[in-house]
Amino acid sequence: MIARCKNCGIVFYIFRTSLETFTLEIEKAERKHGEIPHINIEK
Repeated sequence: MIARCKNCGIVFYIFRTSLETFTLEIEKAERKHGEIPHINIEK
């Protein structure tokens, strides 16, 4: 699964489909880049 931030254009690669892992990746991204209000999920 790929999550792309529309705010800054950075791409996150999420190898597990679990919501917990996804949430951890988003939180890590927010700490590094600031709040990410728009995420586009691509399978």
